[in-house]
Amino acid sequence: MILDAKQNEKPAKLTIKFNTDKGTIYLEVPCDIPDYGLQESIEKIIEAKCILDNNSNEGLNDLYIVEDKSGNLSIMTLTEYINYRKSIRQDILLLFNHD
Repeated sequence: MILDAKQNEKPAKLTIKFNTDKGTIYLEVPCDIPDYGLQESIEKIIEAKCILDNNSNEGLNDLYIVEDKSGNLSIMTLTEYINYRKSIRQDILLLFNHD
């Protein structure tokens, strides 16, 4: 657990960066990831590497693997990742505004 600016506890996350010939893969996982989660993470890294290796679009060079709102690991482009992070911030703001 880590403390945010308001001293509230929140789960710590670890971001792992993988460089490939065609781009970079970022994997965001909780620090207390269970063994089955680690296996799933490895499978998603392999899937993301295949996407980059088989991609002919020069603009696609970064992929992000994150746990989505339903708890599944998802592979996202930079634009998708930015929109995902914005939606999380909006959800948090809505949650605090209802209190």
